[in-house]
Amino acid sequence: MRGATAELVEAAAQALIQATAQPVQGALLTTLGIFAEPLLSAERFIRLVTKERLMTSDLISYLLQDKVEEFAQEKTALETKLRQMLQQMVEDTVVARFPSATVLLIRQLRHVDDPTKLQNLHRAVLAASDLAEVEQHIEAALTDQDP
Repeated sequence: MRGATAELVEAAAQALIQATAQPVQGALLTTLGIFAEPLLSAERFIRLVTKERLMTSDLISYLLQDKVEEFAQEKTALETKLRQMLQQMVEDTVVARFPSATVLLIRQLRHVDDPTKLQNLHRAVLAASDLAEVEQHIEAALTDQDP
């Protein structure tokens, strides 16, 4: 849409709404919405076209698909951050309680990536009486077994 502006898209949408009927209107608005995406935010386009018209077209599916993908990416990023924070918390606890812990043992912790296992491991490290017990808990977390 070379040379198009947000105002031109709005004018085109209004003209489509006034000049066409469903289902042609829905198909044309869907096409316009896809091409207008770089010019108008999805929220602005929805307000312009109105939710009632969008519900009768395929454009709502297209717009929702983008939002679902965006939320999925955010969820993955948050899960990664949570896992990293839990791993760091367990590592810090091991080092604080057992300063003689080896670097190899600390590295093994980074292979535990399940948040529930990391929480359980953190509790186990806090309750452990010695470093050998911590090593058993880490090994169990890595092999999916109880210590």
